[in-house]
Amino acid sequence: MQRWTIEIRPLHLLNVLVGISGLFFVTHSVAVTLAIERGITGRGFIDKVNLGIDTAIPTWFAALLLFMSAVALLVVYRTSAAIDPRNGRHWLGLSVIFALLSIDEVAAIHEWVGDQGLIENRTGVLYYQWVVVGIAFVIAVGLVYLPFLARLDRRSRNLFVLSGALYVGGAVLMEMVNAAVGSATEDGERGLQYALQTGVEELFEMVGAAVFLYSVLDVLARRSVSVHIDVGAGQR
Repeated sequence: MQRWTIEIRPLHLLNVLVGISGLFFVTHSVAVTLAIERGITGRGFIDKVNLGIDTAIPTWFAALLLFMSAVALLVVYRTSAAIDPRNGRHWLGLSVIFALLSIDEVAAIHEWVGDQGLIENRTGVLYYQWVVVGIAFVIAVGLVYLPFLARLDRRSRNLFVLSGALYVGGAVLMEMVNAAVGSATEDGERGLQYALQTGVEELFEMVGAAVFLYSVLDVLARRSVSVHIDVGAGQR
């Protein structure tokens, strides 16, 4: 049986992912500036690099980051029976959460939730109503996972908190800033300020997801975990 080995170096991967995130941000900023200020659309190409559009290339990248974290968390869970039994269910829970976040990234379920009329008179930071549910979800997960964080070693705990702050800061806090701009300015969601702030929001999310993936892979590296995928010959 042939074996094909892929060695993952967490820090190197983090640098690559953050670099790609930065490239997407720069490309987005240039593209939306050309589109809004000069009317240049590039025959639709600008929409493909626009961080504010769910069908753009960066959206696929962001969803992939979250899915990779879900898979890595599942591996941590599978190795926790003997090494870290107290935290096993928490690792599994995180894997499920990140799988759902990955789906939401492309399916935009949170936007559908926001269209259900949770609040009347949508204005200001609550112009996008889904943030109410988002804040409640973040608080609930935070409370449930406080004991889990306390049991982690300092390195992992600090990385988890950092990645969470970056991701939530982009997904919720920057979204609220964008909501205020979108509802208060004359140009609203069509203005350059809104488009550039959307780029910052998505950059925070992508970097936060990349740091989280690094933190999970770092756990696996320190556990000296290797993953083998064997496909049985003739069993079709």
